[in-house]
Amino acid sequence: MDQYPGVWIDADGPAPRKIAAIGVRTIRGAAGRRRTLHGVALNVECDLAMFSHIVPCGIADRAVTSLRAEGIDIPMAAVIEAFITRATEAFGGGDVDRQDVITGNAASFIAHQDSVERPLMARLRQAGVAPEAGLQISQRKPEWLRIPVRMGQEYLSLGKTVHDLGLATVCEEAGCPNIYECWSEGTATFMINGERCTRACGFCQVDTRHPLALSPTNRIGWPRPSNGWGWGTPW
Repeated sequence: MDQYPGVWIDADGPAPRKIAAIGVRTIRGAAGRRRTLHGVALNVECDLAMFSHIVPCGIADRAVTSLRAEGIDIPMAAVIEAFITRATEAFGGGDVDRQDVITGNAASFIAHQDSVERPLMARLRQAGVAPEAGLQISQRKPEWLRIPVRMGQEYLSLGKTVHDLGLATVCEEAGCPNIYECWSEGTATFMINGERCTRACGFCQVDTRHPLALSPTNRIGWPRPSNGWGWGTPW
């Protein structure tokens, strides 16, 4: 469906319904090269009532469905096997590394989790923030919180320069939602010591590991002033 990523049923009909979401993330590889990670979330037999409390994928005027809701009532295990078989045929190209998860009754696990506060919640309280004082999930978030996607010529040009030079930016590594605004205005924030960080902030996607050793002779492609770059204050 044009402008709406994902897997849809009756996409061109009077009642389009989304049955699977697709996500793509790029990560840095050697010498500044990028590779992509792809994920898909297929609704098999989930409780669709929960979607009435949110705006799924930010699409308010189209419904969400599942295999069961469409009259396809088959076990999750059968869906997994069929999905892996088809994905292997389409994308495998050789050996396939399969890692399954443990399934079954999670009641005891959930009961234990409810008695232990998540580390992120504890850190918010330490910072003076009360998580329970936030907006309820059923409440519509304010419009100013929604970030418009701006991928014009300025954004694409800056992205090409950053990738050609093999630079790591907080914008990409942290998954910052403001990247469209900043890059469209020609602004990027670099990570001069590489893409790793020793912190583990709950809101950030930067790789949390011990930093690699710095090389005093590696200039990592930093552009010269003659390239027309304007430098701000480092942090």
